[in-house]
Parts: sequence; structure tokens; C-alpha cells
Amino acid sequence: MELGEQGYLSLYPGCISLWPSEAWEEYVDKFDENREATADVRRAKRSLYARAEMVRPDSQGRITIPEAMRSRSGLEREVVVAGAGKHLEIWDRTQWAALEEDDDAALEALVAEMLL
Repeated sequence: MELGEQGYLSLYPGCISLWPSEAWEEYVDKFDENREATADVRRAKRSLYARAEMVRPDSQGRITIPEAMRSRSGLEREVVVAGAGKHLEIWDRTQWAALEEDDDAALEALVAEMLL
């Protein structure tokens, strides 16, 4: 995944996601296409848009994650950056370690199901 000149950070359950602009637009379009006006859909859209931040990498390709976003997602000093399709997920190292075992089991079950 290449970020390009700008991208978007958003809160994801347990982590922060980093999206290239084009992938972000595709992602939010899916939310906008949802015509249901239930309270849950409105709340999800509000949460997504209100907590998103546009970021521009510096000359060395680094981005700054706002303090409020770091705090809300539980990011401490050490993080893990994991590829997740069209975006990256930024996890606190401790939270990531707790998920690895479950993720490995889920992947194993999915592969077994697909091969049958």
C-alpha cells in the first residue's frame, strides 16, 4: 500500500486505520450508499466522519497520529503496523499480541473451509 501525498486516519475497533485517499473514498462511499436511516446507521456514520483525520506524510514518509486518536485506541509507545487489504491497521503491541492467537486460528479455519 502506498499512501501518496495524503491519506486518512480513522478509529477502528481496537486500532487506528490508515487509508490512501482513493481507498478511503471507496470505503466512505459504502457508508453513504446505505440508505437506511436507523439510529445505528446514523451513529456509525457520525462516528466515522467525526473521528477521521487527513494526514500528509513528511519528507521521510512519516505521519503524526493525533494524541486524542492515540489515547482512544490505546496506542502506547510500541506499535504494530499490519496490512489489511486496502488499508493499514496500527495496533498497540500488547493488544496485537493478544489478538495473534485468535487471528491465527481464524485464518486456519478459513483456509480449511476454502480448500474443502
